[in-house]
Amino acid sequence: MKMKRKEIVTKVFYIIISIICLICYGLLGYFALKSNIIPNKYLLEGILLAIIFLGCSLFVIFTNSKTFFKVLVIVLMIGSSILSSFGSYFLSHTYDFIVMMNKEEKTISYSVVVLNNNEYERINDIKTKKIAYLANDNNNDIKAKLDRKIEFEEILVSKTRELSEMLFKKEVAAIVVEDSYLLLLNEELDGFKDKAKVLYNFEVDIKSHQEETKKIDITQDSFILYISGVDSYGNVNTSRGRSDLNILAVINPKTNHILVVYNPNDYYLTIEQDDLKEKLANTGIYGIDKSIKSLEDLYDIDINHYLKINFNDLVQVVDIIGGIDIDSDESYVINSTLEINTGKNHFSAQEALQYARFGRVSKTDDNIRVESQQQVITAILDKLTKEEVLIKDYNSILSNLEGSLETDLATNMITSLIKYQLDKAPTWYADGVAVNGTLSEEYIYSLGDGYEKRNVLIPNQDSINSAKERINSVFNETIKRT
Repeated sequence: MKMKRKEIVTKVFYIIISIICLICYGLLGYFALKSNIIPNKYLLEGILLAIIFLGCSLFVIFTNSKTFFKVLVIVLMIGSSILSSFGSYFLSHTYDFIVMMNKEEKTISYSVVVLNNNEYERINDIKTKKIAYLANDNNNDIKAKLDRKIEFEEILVSKTRELSEMLFKKEVAAIVVEDSYLLLLNEELDGFKDKAKVLYNFEVDIKSHQEETKKIDITQDSFILYISGVDSYGNVNTSRGRSDLNILAVINPKTNHILVVYNPNDYYLTIEQDDLKEKLANTGIYGIDKSIKSLEDLYDIDINHYLKINFNDLVQVVDIIGGIDIDSDESYVINSTLEINTGKNHFSAQEALQYARFGRVSKTDDNIRVESQQQVITAILDKLTKEEVLIKDYNSILSNLEGSLETDLATNMITSLIKYQLDKAPTWYADGVAVNGTLSEEYIYSLGDGYEKRNVLIPNQDSINSAKERINSVFNETIKRT
């Protein structure tokens, strides 16, 4: 009787282990199909191996096999179930991360700003007063948000820079500006922090920018990707800010060639065909579409897609991957705190961010900062492509970068590119070019001509023409490098 009961318990145990194993395999298969990043040949091989292993395992444990083989099979089933669970988690996490990069909606943060030397302390204090803001696609949403709080007289302006002038001249009681533009005013206008204060904050939901280009297969067709590094902390889907990193990546999957074009932040470019030009970095305040249009006009190209990165968050990955190494051909000190030595320098995340932001302070050319950013990004990518780093730190890297990337590349385009890389395992060749210019002082679009001129970099046309030739050459080439 006791033997029979023991046999029943053993069989129940075998059945439970088999069901758990089957569920784990099923979940792994489900997430593999859902994520669509596993090449079909590997997926079919995996399914076939799982069926064979599970079939053999069931045969062993439910027949009169020796106890040793049954125990061995049970251990293997438990082990494979654990591995399958981890695989399901990583595939699910990866897919969710990719989906989050392509959100259809994003949020813009706004502030209601008043002069500091008045009696206004709450939003109700400016009831029935004049409030000015920009006439654009969002002004109806702004009005709807404010209407829920107070009655007011709406004043619409055509240019953002008019708002600060109207506030200081006391033509309006308050202005409504995006937080990214408010940050620029606080930094660029002397005394603005002391003269103005924020009375109220709110958010407006908008559609994410989508480049209107022909549909392409990014595993077969050449395309140009604009990479913008926003200089603010937090989710890139809830903030707009200055583009502290401006890169054009020309990607040719036929020849596995990537050309990286580095553009100085202070490049003085046309924005919306207006009467004043703007620093390239500042165009990001008005939306990534403005940065894209400025660069398209500069190089006479069509930019197919964009990738926006929170540069600060990207650099924080440095600590996760154990720091980065950057070579220097000279010794100097940055901001009296970071000492750079000739030869190899090992940087933490904070040191890498400081190096990328300020470059070599012994030189003043904005191209030097671009060069420093290039070195930091190259060092990060070099570390991330190492297999041992990816395996060990994969989950931490993804978690750190959640909310730090935004793109108009569709989810299926990104997964197809990953799938292509895993399937074909091509060796990519990458090179770069940095355009330059001449230092000058000019009025900028964000502030208008009523304020002091700002340091800018006038594009060198020979440099631009050379970069255009390289862009067209890589975009249209058909023969791989040997």
